[in-house]
Amino acid sequence: MDSYDAAEYVGLLRELESNQTKVKRPVLDMAQIEDMEKVICEAMEFNLTVQFSVFKPLPFLNGAEIGETIDIEGKIH
Repeated sequence: MDSYDAAEYVGLLRELESNQTKVKRPVLDMAQIEDMEKVICEAMEFNLTVQFSVFKPLPFLNGAEIGETIDIEGKIH
């Protein structure tokens, strides 16, 4: 395998990995939003750590409907 083939192979591997992390924008219903509000209020009241998965759109792919999720963990003031 020459260097060109190796570079192409690495590019294909990166593209494959990138495709595996892409997700469609989630749609939350009112019950889910209310549950999240309750968790946030309890975390603030009792100084608890919370973990969120936040949708980050990747507009250069398919508008704002395709993206990735980012996990954020911490305390809420």
